[in-house]
Amino acid sequence: MSQIILKRSQLEKWSDEPFFDKTVTNCLVKINFRNWWLIAEIKEVVTDESRAYKLKNDKISTKFLILLLGEDKEGKYKEFDITRISNTPMTEQDFANHLKARQHYNVPFVNLRDVYRKKRHLKKAENYEYKPLEIEEMAMNKFDRALSKNLLADFPNVPYFQ
Repeated sequence: MSQIILKRSQLEKWSDEPFFDKTVTNCLVKINFRNWWLIAEIKEVVTDESRAYKLKNDKISTKFLILLLGEDKEGKYKEFDITRISNTPMTEQDFANHLKARQHYNVPFVNLRDVYRKKRHLKKAENYEYKPLEIEEMAMNKFDRALSKNLLADFPNVPYFQ
């Protein structure tokens, strides 16, 4: 299970990538929730352009992780931005608490087949080959974001206003 736990640095690195949403869904993260370190499952990734925030690596993100912390019921999931995810490794105590919580709420344990499948997705993401349209779209998104926030200094060679 530790093979599908993502650290904040990995999420920050991939946050603008075209494969991000699909790849991180069903992975696990470590998060501090109400002064407890928990292992949570990413159930979904949502984008909210009106709530942009700065990541620790100075990138801007509009991605939010919908996490399963306890009960696996609609309305019980919690939304967190990427900055709330830990960069520290999972401890034996974290793992034991995670198993206890899943058992308490009758949430099925992550099975080996799912771990292997998710490991393949993560490996594929690490070696991702971009399609030309994806590169163009990523560049345009970055430019549009800079334009909307008046940060065109990030694009010194763009003859957009000449």
